[in-house]
Amino acid sequence: MQTATGISEIALNEIGPEIARVYPGVTFSIGGATEGQAETQSSILSAFAIGLVAGYIVLAFQFRSYVLPLFIMTSIPFALIGVILGHLAMGMDISMPSLIGFASLSGVVVNNAILFVAFFEKHAEGGAHVTAAVEAVRRRFRPVVLSSTTTFIGLLPVVFETSPSLVTIVPVVVSVAFGVLASLILVVLVFPAVLAIYFDFASIEKWVRSAETEPVPETA
Repeated sequence: MQTATGISEIALNEIGPEIARVYPGVTFSIGGATEGQAETQSSILSAFAIGLVAGYIVLAFQFRSYVLPLFIMTSIPFALIGVILGHLAMGMDISMPSLIGFASLSGVVVNNAILFVAFFEKHAEGGAHVTAAVEAVRRRFRPVVLSSTTTFIGLLPVVFETSPSLVTIVPVVVSVAFGVLASLILVVLVFPAVLAIYFDFASIEKWVRSAETEPVPETA
């Protein structure tokens, strides 16, 4: 099935040069659905960038660090790897619905990383950051695996759907399904190692103390 973008590429790269050869001076421009898609893509990317900045600010306040939010947000490009591999596995091109699915996926994968850091902080007393990372993995392994695999399995019927009425939804679901699987690998294997390496150089005692010295809000 050909898309508006594919038709535009054929017109510009194959038909256009032949017409220009026969009729010199002819110019070409893209309009219609392809032009609207380009505007939508630009709008999504701008909103996504604003969301990333806002998310970083919130995480920096939450975890009292300017570096930890960057590690947490590495779950987003890692999920993008899953999106790309998922499209390759399904023999699909990345399209606008795919990007929409990736944007909606970002909040899901970041939540898993935030919960991991919360469990890591809980077990980081005494400065044993490696032990804290291992304990956080042990505590979060089953919930992360269950939630990720059940989400992936639940989305499989739509991933393999061939109905013309759902053709625009399939790329969105493929992005979410395979991105969730990639984030599973990140939270269980990669993120704990990165966090332990970071605290090899940073002071975990200082980070934990900053949480203990935060003022407790008064209750009515």
